[in-house]
Amino acid sequence: MMSFNPQIVTRDVFYPQGTLSAAVTQAFQADLASWLATTSSPVMVIDFSQVDFLDSAILVVLVNTYKELQSQNRTLLLSGVSPELKIIFELTQLNRVFPIYSNPEVALANGEKPALAA
Repeated sequence: MMSFNPQIVTRDVFYPQGTLSAAVTQAFQADLASWLATTSSPVMVIDFSQVDFLDSAILVVLVNTYKELQSQNRTLLLSGVSPELKIIFELTQLNRVFPIYSNPEVALANGEKPALAA
């Protein structure tokens, strides 16, 4: 199984890599919290282009992060979601919660606009 190896590339975009399963939930959550604490950007993007798998434990972390950011009047967007991962978001109906964009640049450009859910 591939390990979780996040890369924080910019203040607005978090780039996890590899397999996001229950086994790495604590590390993922800690790295995500650390990233969120380093910026006060109103729009945050998690790019999944280097993620080959994610499970329900990670979805719980994403939902909790979304709620936390909402309480701070901040927005969490997703990008780079592969067709395989997109199915997971669709089956759980989380695609209705998280706006999903093709790449971080598009997400940030759209996230800066007044939000009207598409």
